[in-house]
Amino acid sequence: MDILHLIDRLESLVTSSASLPVLRKTLVDEQRLLDLIDQMRVAVPEDVREAHQVIQERHSLLEQAATEARRITEAAEVEQRTKVQQTEVVKAAERKAQEIVAEAQRQAQSVLADARAEASRTKEEAAQYAGDILRKLDVQLTALQEGIRKGLDALRKTGPGAE
Repeated sequence: MDILHLIDRLESLVTSSASLPVLRKTLVDEQRLLDLIDQMRVAVPEDVREAHQVIQERHSLLEQAATEARRITEAAEVEQRTKVQQTEVVKAAERKAQEIVAEAQRQAQSVLADARAEASRTKEEAAQYAGDILRKLDVQLTALQEGIRKGLDALRKTGPGAE
């Protein structure tokens, strides 16, 4: 029997019993009271067992929920760490790629500057060489021309119509 129902019956017994208002006392049928108390003693352990079972079930559910919460939290932390690491790896790779590109650009600029300087030196040297050759040729041509003039002059002096 339900303990609450037994408490209701006890209350009904007290309220329906004869009272002595002057003494503020109530006369209760002792046997009925003792019977209700015995029934309550029997009912209480059953209710206590049910309450205990409910508490155990509640505890078990809370334990399962806590375990699941820990598992979810740990999984989220692992995933977060993995994403952070991946992000850091990507950032490191991007930095390295930028460094490589910058170094390649510096090297390309250096090679280009060296090539331009070499081209300029070669052009100057070629111009110098051509100038030297042309000056030598000019000297030789001038000497050759002078030799031709001298030969022509000598032919004129010794040739027909010469005196």
